[in-house]
Amino acid sequence: MALAVAGGAAVGAVCRFLLGAAIDAIVGSGISAISTTVINLLGCLLFGLVSSIAFDNPRLAAFCGTGFCGGFTTFSAFVILLLAQADTSVVLIVSVGLIHLLCCPLAYWLGTKCAREVAE
Repeated sequence: MALAVAGGAAVGAVCRFLLGAAIDAIVGSGISAISTTVINLLGCLLFGLVSSIAFDNPRLAAFCGTGFCGGFTTFSAFVILLLAQADTSVVLIVSVGLIHLLCCPLAYWLGTKCAREVAE
């Protein structure tokens, strides 16, 4: 089970890195609030979908949920982002923080609703 989680986390972390780099290249900045926010919102949506699927194989569930989604989303990058922006703008810090705190649970809920709709 631990290897399934580790494998999923590795794949999720690489996906996060690649998507973050692509978003940052489009936005034109280093560590951007946009890439971290998009990744965390997408990760919460995916986790809502994955957690609502009745997997026949518990290792596959661990790979997809705790592994992939855990490796894909990142609270540590979120905190680093906020600290990196500390000198820039208090409004930006509060805005990004509120978006994460309010919208990530909403994205998770939306993912669970979508998975249930597909299952029915």
